[in-house]
Order: sequence, then structure tokens, then C-alpha cells
Amino acid sequence: MESTLLSGPSRDWLIVGSNGAIGSELTKALLRSRCFDASLPPVVRVHSHDTYAETNFDLLNSRTSSRPLRLLFCAGKGGFSLPQQSAELQHDVFNAFCRRLVPSFHLEKFIYISSLGAHCSELRAPYSQLIAANEQTVCSIFKGSSLILRLPSMYGYNERSHRHHGLIGVILQNLRLRRPTGIYARLETRRNYLSIHRLAPLLVRRQGEGGFLDQNGFLNIQSSISLSIFDVCTHFFRAVKQRPVLKLMPHSLVDEEHHYANAIKGARFIVFDPIGEWVSMQWNRCSPLLAS
Repeated sequence: MESTLLSGPSRDWLIVGSNGAIGSELTKALLRSRCFDASLPPVVRVHSHDTYAETNFDLLNSRTSSRPLRLLFCAGKGGFSLPQQSAELQHDVFNAFCRRLVPSFHLEKFIYISSLGAHCSELRAPYSQLIAANEQTVCSIFKGSSLILRLPSMYGYNERSHRHHGLIGVILQNLRLRRPTGIYARLETRRNYLSIHRLAPLLVRRQGEGGFLDQNGFLNIQSSISLSIFDVCTHFFRAVKQRPVLKLMPHSLVDEEHHYANAIKGARFIVFDPIGEWVSMQWNRCSPLLAS
């Protein structure tokens, strides 16, 4: 796991989980934006998942500026198969981290990357309970200086780790390698999929330009339409004229449950994200692998 401290002309940013699929894209977008001072290099710390609190307090104590500070929490929380005991432990650590922040450091804003899918779920799985508990912690401790970003099933390609992530990315990678993709759901199961590459630049835009990170409260971000896994395969066929090979694995009730993004309350922002466009671009960029 990794955390990064960025210095900007008007504020500093602390990104917890800056090496993850979402965190790395948001960090890269911040570095490319006018939010970052190129004369002040990022301060990066690599640490274990269990020590993120201590590492980030050390980073905060190392600051010499008095600029406002925003904390962007992108650390991984696991998936719907998360065990109950692990979920409870993660929440305890997160809760203690947030409560220790308040008297020790003044935050302009705490931004928590949450999950749209967990809140669309009708089943109270440990993962859903963890997300809901973490959101409640952020809202109760940071109140009006907090932003909860609920994201759908994200997909993309992590340039740093050279790995595809999310169902769409994994299907593309396996299709290139001519191997099946294990699916822990029914073909009819519907999800909301969105590319982090399309979303990240929108998030870091400045206030007045439609930037999301300047807002407070809850914001549910989703693509324009929810797709079944069968629909996803159809997009692949239209984009690259090949149909993915799927291997249906044993699934749980959570795996097969539909996640309707319009079932959740709160402000909503819709992003037009044609999957076929991303698939075609990635396929052409990486096509030499097909000859190997």
C-alpha cells in the first residue's frame, strides 16, 4: 500500500491508497492539474495495509506549510466476499484513524471513496456493512467538511502496475491471452460499469469548472446505463469482433443480485461511458500481444 502527500499552490493533498486502481488515477489527475506545484515533488511512503494510520500521521507531521489540507481516502476495502471479522477490524481501524485526525490536524475536507454497488445491494453483506459504517463515521466526525463519492464498478488499466482491473479490464486481458474469464454471477446479473480513466479528470477539475472534489455531502456517480454480463460481452463483440469466453463459477446471493444505481438516494451525476470505445482503444494499443 502507498500514501502520497502533494503540495499545491492553494492547498495540500494527502492520498491514502495512491497506488490502487482508483487512487493512482486520481493522484495522476491531480499531478496533471493546476492543483499541484511542480516545484514541490510528491512525498511517497510505502507501507502495509495495517500501518496506514501511523504512516499517514507521520506524513502529516512532516508538513512545513500552513496551506489548507484535503485528505482523499482511496484505500482498498475488499469485495463482496469480505469476511465479517475482517470487515469489523477494518472499520475499527478506520474509525480510530478518523477520530485521531480531528484533534491533531485541521482538515479542510475529508473525501471518502465509497461504493455505489454496496448501497444498491438489498443483502446486508459484510462489505456493504463496512462501507455504510465508514460513511457514517466520516459524516459524524467531519460533518460539513466531508464528501462521500459513491462509485460504481470501476474498470481500467493501471499504468503503474501494468494490470487491468475491474470486470471489463479482466475480460479484455483474458481475451488477449486467449483464456476464459471466471464469472461469479449469472449472465443476467446487472451492474453499473464506469472507466476510472474517463472519471478521474472530471473529479479534479476546479470549482467553477464542475469539479466534484469541491462539493460536500454525498454524490453518486454512475454511467448512463446498467449492463448485464451478457450485454458486456456484446459490447466486446461489436468493438473487436471477438466474443469473450466466460467460465461460470459458483456464486452467492450477493454475486447474482442486480445493482440498480437509481435505487440509491442522494445527488447523482451521470457519465456517458461507451464500453466499446475503451475496449477498442485498449485492444489496438496492446494488439502486439496477440502475436505472442
